[in-house]
Amino acid sequence: DGDQGESFKAHAYPTALLRVGLFQDWFELRLAWTILDETRTTGSSREKTVGSTDLFVGTTLGLTEQCGVRPEMALIVRMSVPTGSGDITFGEVRPGMILIYAWEINDWLSFAGSTQGFRARDDDEHEYTEYAQSLVSGISLTERVGSFVEWFAFFPHSAVAPDNRPIHFMDGGFTYLVNNNLQLDVSAGVGLSESAADYFLGTGLSARF
Repeated sequence: DGDQGESFKAHAYPTALLRVGLFQDWFELRLAWTILDETRTTGSSREKTVGSTDLFVGTTLGLTEQCGVRPEMALIVRMSVPTGSGDITFGEVRPGMILIYAWEINDWLSFAGSTQGFRARDDDEHEYTEYAQSLVSGISLTERVGSFVEWFAFFPHSAVAPDNRPIHFMDGGFTYLVNNNLQLDVSAGVGLSESAADYFLGTGLSARF
């Protein structure tokens, strides 16, 4: 991202997410963790931060199967645990919830979305609630190759800082199913609002054990 003589670059790796099915087919445990490498440059001044994020612990609860216009739905209840590096950690437990819903339109087209709410904090230590919304369309191009297009946005509520405004993004990408237990993906996106990051890129690997 860059604006008015200031640039910001960030790398996140490996953005790991472990999902473990437990007890019933509608319940899973989720653990998420990553390392951040951020560099902010203002004129001749450069500030660099490298460290691990807080561990996210959560569960996914299956709610409904798709039936007509009713989507398949699941609820993710999660919280961050203050295990991250000193300059990155929130320093406390922070809860959040995500409602996911999806429709299989036909053999090659699907549509899904998510609605989130979680606690956040700005650089001046002010607390506020942030909501997020996403809508995504998936298209199967072949038996192994898929594609997607997504819009997502963040909406801060009761934020004090003037730069905490709604930010919108658009991204898309491709997936490649190597076999039934291994998938590769690549994606790219752009910010749609002035306060959003200029662009972002990503690639990933998903494995089922």
